[in-house]
Amino acid sequence: MKQKPIGCEYVFLYNSPKPDCEEDAIALHGTRYLLVRHSHNNFEYTEVIPVVK
Repeated sequence: MKQKPIGCEYVFLYNSPKPDCEEDAIALHGTRYLLVRHSHNNFEYTEVIPVVK
């Protein structure tokens, strides 16, 4: 079984059902990652996104 190395980075992406939610993002290692966005299915949930180094 292959284990993931220590020191992995992740971003939590919040999907908001609010129609007027303001998108937000962060840049890590030269890549832009969304932090908040409008939910396309009108549910509120969070996704865990691995950061690519």
